[in-house]
Amino acid sequence: MPRILVADDNAENLYYLEILLKGNHYDVATARNGSEALDAALESSPDLIITDILMPVMDGFSLCREWKSNERLKRIPFVFYTATYTESKDEEFALSLGADRFVVKPQEPEVLLGIIDDTLALARRPSPIPPDQEGPQEEQTFFKGYSDTLFRKLEKKMIDLESTNRTLLAAIEELEKAEASLKTSEAKYRHIFENAVMGIFRTDEQGRYLDINRTFAGMFGYDSQEEMVKAFPEMEERQFVDPQHYKKLKSAITGQGVVEGFESQIYRKDGTSAWIAINMRALQNHDSGFLWEGTAINITARKKAEDEKNQLENQLRQSQKMEAIGTLAGGVAHDFNNILTAIIGYASLLGMDIEKNDHKKIYIDQILASSQKAANLTQSLLAFSRKQAIELKALRVKTIIQEMEKILPRLLTEDIELRIEPVNEELTIMADLTQIDQVLLNLATNARDAMPNGGMLVIKTAEVKAGAEVPGVPGVDQNCGYVLLSVTDTGVGMDEATREKIFEPFFTTKEAGKGTGLGLSTVYGIVKQHDGHIAVDSEPDHGTVFRIYFRSARLLPEEPVRHEAPLARGTETILIAEDNNDLRMLIKDVLSRAGYSVIDAVDGDDAVLKFLEHRDAIELLILDVVMPRKNGQAVYEKIRELKPGIKALFTSGYTGDVVLDKGIADETVDFLSKPLPPVELLARVRQILDRKPQSH
Repeated sequence: MPRILVADDNAENLYYLEILLKGNHYDVATARNGSEALDAALESSPDLIITDILMPVMDGFSLCREWKSNERLKRIPFVFYTATYTESKDEEFALSLGADRFVVKPQEPEVLLGIIDDTLALARRPSPIPPDQEGPQEEQTFFKGYSDTLFRKLEKKMIDLESTNRTLLAAIEELEKAEASLKTSEAKYRHIFENAVMGIFRTDEQGRYLDINRTFAGMFGYDSQEEMVKAFPEMEERQFVDPQHYKKLKSAITGQGVVEGFESQIYRKDGTSAWIAINMRALQNHDSGFLWEGTAINITARKKAEDEKNQLENQLRQSQKMEAIGTLAGGVAHDFNNILTAIIGYASLLGMDIEKNDHKKIYIDQILASSQKAANLTQSLLAFSRKQAIELKALRVKTIIQEMEKILPRLLTEDIELRIEPVNEELTIMADLTQIDQVLLNLATNARDAMPNGGMLVIKTAEVKAGAEVPGVPGVDQNCGYVLLSVTDTGVGMDEATREKIFEPFFTTKEAGKGTGLGLSTVYGIVKQHDGHIAVDSEPDHGTVFRIYFRSARLLPEEPVRHEAPLARGTETILIAEDNNDLRMLIKDVLSRAGYSVIDAVDGDDAVLKFLEHRDAIELLILDVVMPRKNGQAVYEKIRELKPGIKALFTSGYTGDVVLDKGIADETVDFLSKPLPPVELLARVRQILDRKPQSH
């Protein structure tokens, strides 16, 4: 926080400024004259100095001259705050010495704080000192201005002294007028006390209230001081939400004699709570013992803002944690896909060579079935890490729900009632149908397992218009509309510790062997990949509500069209670029068995060299997206320069959007995700080769 040095020989002025500045988050150092201030600044440079002018040892003018003569200090803002030197010529002289501001006492706290903030802000801007203002004034010029200022002030003091003498004589002669003036002064003080924006209080050593103002009573919810003192004659533990705070406050003021910025939560008259910050000091009583006096400000709004900030920070950390886990999951899935490609591919080739009635066929089928289960597992990991390929189409939410309504009853047990509330005909989202189905299936499965003794599963939808509040879901774009899909069960619910982990892959509350822990992590990944948001509300024994927000679409919805490319053999020449030796050999074997001529390359550079050797014969490139030396996109771009219109099929353990991210977003990309079943690979190769070349 900014550090401010205050110089004033008046102890009360020093105390007032110190409390005011510290209460507004400034670090404050004090000095009783110019000499002390200069020594303090040279020992530890402040960000700004506020000084009186009339002080012993070294006055403010001399301090300013020394300050602006010092290379370390001259760029630090210098503010005069004076009640004695108030004339325009005083200000001109002060500014000629290099002062940044000349402020006449008194000023309202808000005004003074505004001047300080503006001066600090101006000082942060780079602004070189003009040549004619560099360095201190000439000695003769300074003393002339200094002498003129002192002469004017002495002359004014003489006039003031004469006036004071006349006033004193008049006061002696008119005691009643003096007494009336005193009463007026007391009334003014009382007015300030009663109407101060901060709470003010005085107590005796036992904590009994001697005086409080209306603002202090209002902090505790009372309309008047009398009402509060009647309810609480003294400061008590029961006024504090945490009774230990009262004990700490009393111990601090008794032991140290001063308390600054003590924050505590208090009870108000209506039972609600508020946060206040207390400054207190102990004063010697005229009779005996001590008095405690202090101020209090309401910091409830600040504490609420801090709580919201902490909540957002926690949500950010959780999001970063999920992102890191997702990256790890995606990497594992990528490597596992390469292994599965080899297993599925060679098992498929072996199956093609075995007669249908051969008993070994059963073993091959079992290998393929198990491999497919493993492939599904990697797809779940990719969905969580948001690296699974998706095909976005405008889909009517009602159609999706109606189709799932036919499937979900078979998933649920007979003692679970499924209730689907009516869906607005117009609700449309941009989504991948298969993945939205997966979201609903996973949430329904999770709900079923949470209701071992039966219950109710409710699926609802709603439109969230642009600009509407979405509580508890950070990151929602207020400029677009959403479709809310909520899935509610009446099951066992979850505590906070479980809620924080439910979207982590492999986290499960089920017994060993009864769950993969990927159901909800898959849901999370799919939702995020659709640029959506998900939130969960749950308490033990009170069920669970999952709220999912998908961006609404205004396009006419399309129904997904699925078709299979015809399988066929071929005789064309194909260049394969794959750095994984097992996969490269597998793809080569599959294509060779189908009649194709195959040229294989071990990395990107090798692929370009092989193409240069056989450029006229090669009609199709099969390129791994990520390879050493040159990635698939770089190879494709290089070869396309040599042979425009060359056809290419990209493969990867990741997704098609990775290819798009590599810089060919404007092209039609053929992509096949690993693992690569031989029949699917052959079908896609034939489809691409039979496609008419695009005109350029």
